[in-house]
Amino acid sequence: MRGLSVRVRGVVQGVGFRPFVHQLAERHRLAGWVRNTAGQVEIELDGREDALARFLSDLRREAPRRWPGSTMSRRNGGRRPASARS
Repeated sequence: MRGLSVRVRGVVQGVGFRPFVHQLAERHRLAGWVRNTAGQVEIELDGREDALARFLSDLRREAPRRWPGSTMSRRNGGRRPASARS
């Protein structure tokens, strides 16, 4: 298992981005959370390295059409806070 932290900045509210991320994570069988904060979405995921790589690729390729695009940053090795773990 590996961890992944992703921050997406820009217009991310009102375009269906969080539900899209949730469905994408479920498709790749990843565990974690996604939340909106001021001007960005934070994504924390755990899963197999190959599934995390496919998630990132699909995140860029399949983003909602209403999403105008923004900046994405990632950090490998991120883990969900203990309070967010199931």
